[in-house]
Amino acid sequence: MANNPILKAFGSLKLAVFLLTTLAVVLAGATFYEADTSSKAALLNVYRTWWFNGLLALLAVNLTASALTRWPWKRRHVGFVITHLGIIVILGGCSAAFHYGTEGMLSLHVGQPPSSSVRLDDEAITVVEPATGQRVKSVVRVRSNGAIKPHELRLGSNLRLTLDEFLPNTRIEHEVTAGGTEPNPALKFRLQSELAQQNVSGWLVASLPEQSRASLGPANVQFVVLGDESQVAAFTNVAGDSASAKPQLQIVVGGKSFTFDVASNLEKHLTLGDTGLGAHVMGYWPDFQLDENHKPTSVSDDPNNPAAVVIVSRGDEDEQRHFVFADPQMPPIVRATRGKPIDVDVRLVAAGKRSTPTGLTVALGPDQKLYYAASSKNAFKSGTLEPGKAVEPGWMDFQFTAERFVANAIVSDRIEPAPVDPEGGVPAMRVTVYSGDARGSTWARFGEPAFIEIGGKVVHVMYSPDAMQMPFTVTLENFEVQHDEGSDNVSGWTSHVIFEDAERGITQRAAIWMNHPAWFEGYKFSQASWNPNDLQFTVLQVKKDPQFVTWLTWAGAVLIVSGVALMFWFRRWFQGKGEDGEVKTQSRTKKEMVTA
Repeated sequence: MANNPILKAFGSLKLAVFLLTTLAVVLAGATFYEADTSSKAALLNVYRTWWFNGLLALLAVNLTASALTRWPWKRRHVGFVITHLGIIVILGGCSAAFHYGTEGMLSLHVGQPPSSSVRLDDEAITVVEPATGQRVKSVVRVRSNGAIKPHELRLGSNLRLTLDEFLPNTRIEHEVTAGGTEPNPALKFRLQSELAQQNVSGWLVASLPEQSRASLGPANVQFVVLGDESQVAAFTNVAGDSASAKPQLQIVVGGKSFTFDVASNLEKHLTLGDTGLGAHVMGYWPDFQLDENHKPTSVSDDPNNPAAVVIVSRGDEDEQRHFVFADPQMPPIVRATRGKPIDVDVRLVAAGKRSTPTGLTVALGPDQKLYYAASSKNAFKSGTLEPGKAVEPGWMDFQFTAERFVANAIVSDRIEPAPVDPEGGVPAMRVTVYSGDARGSTWARFGEPAFIEIGGKVVHVMYSPDAMQMPFTVTLENFEVQHDEGSDNVSGWTSHVIFEDAERGITQRAAIWMNHPAWFEGYKFSQASWNPNDLQFTVLQVKKDPQFVTWLTWAGAVLIVSGVALMFWFRRWFQGKGEDGEVKTQSRTKKEMVTA
């Protein structure tokens, strides 16, 4: 085969140098690309592509052809052939690891329960029919042309699913209709300005915290519900009135607003309607200042710089402390002192001022009338708000119009495409379920459950990161950060973990730091990242290759080492054996010449 022109071409040294140089450049570029994007992007766009695997395959062909050009092999070729075979096996193992290996991230926190779930780089669709317990899960990939693979899934024998469309980034548009059975006030508004060339329309829903307020144009717009006439009077009070000379405590929860006088309610328990929450004014300083011991004090009795401490509680379970200021430039200090955080907005409104320098609040009074209070840099306006009639909040030429009011609103969501965000968005996939002649369809947003009702059945759909369950648990025992001696410069960090396999009765402790991984039952754990603001938290990279990939890697390494050893350390031994008597004949000839 030595004279075969095809073998010579594919086994040439020039081709080998070209392939090795190209692979070196590609791997270097892929390393930088992975650092700028993610491991998933590098895997999909480099390591699993046809052209990269083609380079590996061509290198394997080059090595095979190079060995075949020496055919028929002689004894001195043994090391050469074994070395080339080892490199080919290694290349096959690398390619198999790219395609069949599993890699993900494991987040751990000191004091939290052990974890066995690893978040993978892939994305998956999980479909469940709770009534029958049927479940199907599949990794999904979206190609550059928008095609989704796989396109179709089956859930048992009666249900078929298709993945029809993919949107890289989406937003939720709320649709509001009348006809609800429970009170749920909603307001459709329009904000216009010719100077700013702005014309914005939308809905505000008092019962939905994320929908009860909006940041529009130069200010914030909010929709709340007032409980009684005294709250209406406090809400619409204009600067300069005697009633407004006293600071007011305003608490907004679940779209409902409650207003109290601070000074007269000091050390009193305040009930917040039917919200299940209570408030307690623990401290009040009309002219707030810190003394020499950094303790709050009041330098006068005039409300020049009011501040207050308010405790909001939910029964005996949850409690939250709010240190609030009337000065809008000083953000409130909020801390959960017991139980879970409480979704509540506590404000301190100074005399004749509102809690924000520029804003507009629309309120529904107990008489079912709409009121507004608008503040700008130079003025404060308030009054009744009539649907269809514009008011001027005082921001340039902006006009605010309440276009429609719905007392018993029904709120539904609609998924709409949004501009692609380079920082990342919320993708969505349209899923259609078929059962006989019936069909149902919905959008499944990433990380959010979706439901499809069809033929009397409810199908649950989840589009989320894929996850791998390990047959053991990992606990973060301690996280240690090392510093350079005599400075605050971080020199390293170490995760001290406990691996525990309950079924096999195996427990193992390990320390993991940069470039020092730990192994347990075929899984490799490496230090991936940590949070400087939370030194009880760590993220470990977890890698697991199929058993045959491990065997290929080790077999290739053994073959390469053996081949190199045979070529260099056992070279004389092979030559001493002779090949058809060639070496021995040459030695005898030289001896005869010397004798002569």
